Amino acid sequence: MNFFNSKKINFLYISSLPLSFLVPVIVLLLFNNEYLLSLVSISLYLIILGISIPVMLTVSMVFRNSKHIILSLIMFLFIYVMFFPTNAPKIDFIPFGEIGSALTILILLLSLFTLLKQNIEKIVLIILIITLITVILFPDRSERGIHVQTYASKNITSNIPDNRYVHIILDQHIGIDGLLLESDKDQHYVDALMESYQKYKFNIYPKAYSKFYQTKLSLPSILNFSKNGEILINNYESEPPYIKLTKNKLFDYLAKNNYQINVYGDYLGWCNEIYPINKCLRYRKTILFNENESNINKILFVIDNLLTRYRIINIYNRISGLKFQGNFFLPRYSWNPPVVDKHTTASLEVFKLLENDILNSKKGEAFFAHLLFPHSPYIYDENCNLLDLSKLRKNDVPYSRYFSQIKCSQKKVVNLIEQMSVSGILKDSVVVIHSDHGPYELESNDDDKRKWQKYSSFFAVHTDKNENMIDQQVQDNFFPIASLLGSLIENDLNSIDHTNLLNNNINNVFVFDPSKMQVKKFLLEEFSKGHTINKL
Repeated sequence: MNFFNSKKINFLYISSLPLSFLVPVIVLLLFNNEYLLSLVSISLYLIILGISIPVMLTVSMVFRNSKHIILSLIMFLFIYVMFFPTNAPKIDFIPFGEIGSALTILILLLSLFTLLKQNIEKIVLIILIITLITVILFPDRSERGIHVQTYASKNITSNIPDNRYVHIILDQHIGIDGLLLESDKDQHYVDALMESYQKYKFNIYPKAYSKFYQTKLSLPSILNFSKNGEILINNYESEPPYIKLTKNKLFDYLAKNNYQINVYGDYLGWCNEIYPINKCLRYRKTILFNENESNINKILFVIDNLLTRYRIINIYNRISGLKFQGNFFLPRYSWNPPVVDKHTTASLEVFKLLENDILNSKKGEAFFAHLLFPHSPYIYDENCNLLDLSKLRKNDVPYSRYFSQIKCSQKKVVNLIEQMSVSGILKDSVVVIHSDHGPYELESNDDDKRKWQKYSSFFAVHTDKNENMIDQQVQDNFFPIASLLGSLIENDLNSIDHTNLLNNNINNVFVFDPSKMQVKKFLLEEFSKGHTINKL
């Protein structure tokens, strides 16, 4: 009976759990431009109340004298869900990595809440309500939108370069000779694509490859012209924005030669104030659902995302792998929802801004863009029309959809090149277009004969000296992207020394083993038109 005699205190206590669930749900709803009083929103509120209130009533009755422990656990989970939804924090000076850091945070909360035992319900409730009001009044839609930061960069009045520099990275774009051409139509497309680049005096490298097949390893390697697989990031295991490039030879060169640098996509911390950054455009990749998605799917997407944030799916799947008495085991959580991650959409929006800035640029400006297409999810057709997402699934990655998204990305890039040519600025521009690596999640990658698909990479380059090009435009040799870019820089953006590259290149690629913090080296298999050469 004592439980019901202290209604005020118990109300405060019981409301802590539903409020801790409500805040991240509202963040997700606002992030997706969903009205907070829509049918979807109200349904989610009712689900939260229907689950959390009975749970807290039960907990209140069973653990009568452990309010500070229960509230510590609730706040601990709330902190992780709100501020570390994908990766748990690691405090450098605390041993045992993420586990040690988590235990430390939990112990600190327990200690604090034990000291504040008499007023703990009020304190927790105030924190949650203030957070709730904050997220409603100041919703974070940065992942949907684009944040542009301009810098008070140094005004360079002398020794301005007599050209502009355009550098576009197409994430996961396989090389020309890495493409699996399944029909004459595919071959005709590739031929037409190469002709488009040749028309505008580009050198093309169908057999180019990356030294790594992970962005956070390949791009440091490429931008530092690495030949030996050095790791040039200060924290391999972190996710953006915690990954920071510790060295950037490309930007060193651009700064030394007085280019004003404009950055589009800050995945590895390109926007460093040590460089003459003019503008930095940042965007994040996750969008939960489409506006035209069904209400039931929206509700399921939010619940799935919440379960993921609370690590419940991960924990459940670990338990489901265990056999219990009588060989009983729990089924794995295997719901495969429609595609919800649409960072390709954001990249296309970024590309529009990049295109406009380049076409209105002056000599002496440099444009560095890391675009997450044709990177998965594969949600566009070859004309960049959005597919019906309700019919697509996260784990459904056929090669045909990937190829269509390649066509979409190249349609955008080639159109930009054409506009640069028509406006007359291509002739005094250095344009470098390449990928970071090939795809690694396609159905065809299950075939051992196509492991090199992960390394095959697109590379094409135009210099302002190319207008009178007499060199062969298609370079039919295996070259690493890092060496190609390094040679271009060594020759002051005038040309690439192919002879020197041929004499000094060994087709080694690398795999990083994080458990041993070692880089393993092996020889890249030669490939052409989607097949291993002489090894089929």
